[in-house]
Amino acid sequence: MRRSFALRTSTRTCSTSPQPDRVYVFHRHGDRAPSSSIVLDSNVTEIELEKQFWSSQIYKPPSLPPNVTLNLHSTLLTSLSSLHSPPTLSKLNDTSNPPFGYLTTLGSSQLKTLGSKISSKYPNHTLNYTSTNYLRTILSALSLLQGSGIKNVELKIPRNEECKLNAYDRNPDLLRSLIKEVSADPKFQSLDKEATSKIPSLLTNFKCKNDKGRIDWIHLLDHFQCRYSHSRSYTDIEEKWVKEFEEEVEIARGHLEERFEFYYKDDEVLHEIATPMLKELLHPHAKNTLHIYSSHDVTLLGILYHLLSPTETLKWPDYGSYIIFEVYEDKVVCEFNGETVWEGGREEFKAICERFDR
Repeated sequence: MRRSFALRTSTRTCSTSPQPDRVYVFHRHGDRAPSSSIVLDSNVTEIELEKQFWSSQIYKPPSLPPNVTLNLHSTLLTSLSSLHSPPTLSKLNDTSNPPFGYLTTLGSSQLKTLGSKISSKYPNHTLNYTSTNYLRTILSALSLLQGSGIKNVELKIPRNEECKLNAYDRNPDLLRSLIKEVSADPKFQSLDKEATSKIPSLLTNFKCKNDKGRIDWIHLLDHFQCRYSHSRSYTDIEEKWVKEFEEEVEIARGHLEERFEFYYKDDEVLHEIATPMLKELLHPHAKNTLHIYSSHDVTLLGILYHLLSPTETLKWPDYGSYIIFEVYEDKVVCEFNGETVWEGGREEFKAICERFDR
């Protein structure tokens, strides 16, 4: 069962300002093709059908939005052709197996809609924009800019080791070590074993395991979520939905959320994931500035666990989900997908952001 979180509001009464001093938006990239195929190697026809389908869905923008420059690892790019050149694509994290992992036309549309919403809500704010080192987050950002109509923007794409938005890329060895420790918990192992026993059809019909023989739950769910978003059956060979697949996918989805609840309720993991991002909000940025960050599901989930300290398991953020922080003179308001989920004084917010500092 997918569970939402409760609104957490400070008991302190805050005055209301007409416009926030600063605004910070963290959004997930839009809908994309699955990161890779999990079709069994023996199903050659189905593998080819899957590649053909996703190739037909990929978003191919004709040009950069007006007066937009890409700052990729401190190199300025002024055209899409320079972005799509082989030397440039090789620097990104998700371009080795096209069309898998690429943003779709549907995903671009989702971000254009968000861009229109943001620009109408904050029309007089100067924009600063940062993306993670992925083609899908870069193109999601460009789609948002196109929908917003905002011009004269430099989109910054830092190197993996400099990126505060994705600790899995910034410090992969540390994250693997920390998550390995959490995964050794007997309760975690028990939940994993129980969930695995409940998805026999998925294990039989799809490539669900990594090179170490363990189920890759994100990789597994990725396939079904992407196909569901495009009203596709779970396989290209089957002409109808397979009932046991549907039931097992929901079990796998719930378990993936439980796994990340374990990860993100560990102080060391959560500190590495979310603290660098939240501390961005404490910087003395100029007034009337809008800071947007194009990122990932695990980014948004980490922020929510850090901010809310929920007692329930948080549901997985969908494509195009967003978190908005409005920073006023005397308070901070946090919104997730249009719903206010936290509100409190700035000192209280500062204490939350710094709670793992030693």
